[in-house]
Amino acid sequence: MESVCIPHGETPAAGNRLFLDFVSRFDRVEQFFRRPPTLDSLEASAREIQFPDERRAALVEALRGQNRAADASVREALDKLARPGVVAVVTGQQAGYLGGPAYAVYKALTAIRLAKALERRGVEAVAVFWLATEDHDLDEIASAWIPGPDGSPLKLEAPAGAGRGGPAGRVELGPTAFEALEDAFSGLDWAAEALELARAAYGEPSTFGEAFRKLFEKVFEGRGLIQLDPLDPALRRIVRPAFRTAVAEAAGLHEALAERGAALEESGYPQQVKIPEHGTLLFTIRDGRRRPLVRDGRSFVLDGRRLNEDEVLALVEEAPETFSPNALLRPSVQDLLLPVAAYVGGPGEIAYWAQAEVVFGRVVGRMPTLFPRASFTLIDPRRARLLAKYGLTVRDCWTHRAALEERMGRFLVPDDQEQRFSRSREEIDATLGRLESSLREFDPTLAQALERSAAKIRYQIDKLRAKTAREALRRADRAADNAGELLHWIFPEKAPQERLYSFLPLWARFGPRLLDDLEEATRPECLDHQAVSL
Repeated sequence: MESVCIPHGETPAAGNRLFLDFVSRFDRVEQFFRRPPTLDSLEASAREIQFPDERRAALVEALRGQNRAADASVREALDKLARPGVVAVVTGQQAGYLGGPAYAVYKALTAIRLAKALERRGVEAVAVFWLATEDHDLDEIASAWIPGPDGSPLKLEAPAGAGRGGPAGRVELGPTAFEALEDAFSGLDWAAEALELARAAYGEPSTFGEAFRKLFEKVFEGRGLIQLDPLDPALRRIVRPAFRTAVAEAAGLHEALAERGAALEESGYPQQVKIPEHGTLLFTIRDGRRRPLVRDGRSFVLDGRRLNEDEVLALVEEAPETFSPNALLRPSVQDLLLPVAAYVGGPGEIAYWAQAEVVFGRVVGRMPTLFPRASFTLIDPRRARLLAKYGLTVRDCWTHRAALEERMGRFLVPDDQEQRFSRSREEIDATLGRLESSLREFDPTLAQALERSAAKIRYQIDKLRAKTAREALRRADRAADNAGELLHWIFPEKAPQERLYSFLPLWARFGPRLLDDLEEATRPECLDHQAVSL
């Protein structure tokens, strides 16, 4: 295994300025986060946690029930979590079809790695994966992408049944048609093992949440990853204090979030979530549907009924399972429920937390360290040979097809011809520079005219250079096909590999040792994206 680090500023994530500053210029964003993403911060967060024994006992009892089918490593992790002083490194993801995009696996590996890093510093820790079963965006999770039999991206639609409109993790999921997976995995070394994983989780009628949980139990077998489903009524009872705060301090929280949103925008960062004027941080789940809890002056509107604060608080006390936190309250709910030392998130989540930070003080009184998840592009031997053949890197493939083909064409131009273009351009630039200098002294208007003419000259030279590259590309029989193959694997559908493809086709290609390799490549001190050749 070989790994090349690529700064996030040179990846498709470069458009998220807040995330880039978080990982590389923390001083610019420290007003929005409490600690930088370092191991020292992680240890400091872990050592400040004061987690009540009674809450810990109720938490572990509920998690034992949820993880009763898990292996011995998970049971050992739960025994550990039951002990006073043990902390959690938490991450999570929606219950996407066939495991969702591969980065969900990379999140879990990062949490496992950070928990081990804490243990090396003398702090007992476990890794917890939060199954975001309460999210209601079914369209976002009801499909999966894999490389098809011809290598191009293939979208697989989930056989969704009853439960639409409510928490997506509870939507019924019919048996998966495995023929498409069998065709796509045909000829891969570990196809049988990958198909066995898929069938074990998705072979029988289930829900999105349950199937996802089964898949991750198999993928992370022996790694002690505890899974948590927040829709469990037993857990909802534990987090009633967060719901009570969201109701009792609804106006104050709204004002604090508005101020934080304005501060973000003043600093040049966008708000990720804009709370409506009469909004709260809570949804209600009624008749299987998730609806926002709305403020109206000092009252609340619930299912068309107007309730006062005491009436809503009574409902929270009696039926906490009928309430659900929004994206800005959920991090605090996690911290109330678990002894969280760190949360592992992606670029978008980190931007959310810049706003959610103001909620922590009111709900939990502390905020964990936030760590970016490990980020990978996996390269198999064939694609590695293609990259070498055309003098390309993974960076070069994060582009559109025409640009990649032109770059490949330039590489195919004979060295002496390309050198002639380079020397000619340098000589022309030098000559034009000398002429401009003399004209500026003689008559500045003539110098301005030269600038316009010089731009046209350079344009024509570059145009001829590009035409030469395209001609070289046409002369290479398979170059265009190779460009398509590289893009299908590295930048499918104009998305990073980890954000589109399911982890299952990667398992089919690289085998179960892939988890070991990627865990080794997940280094807490390195926050960059990594191109990993396997």
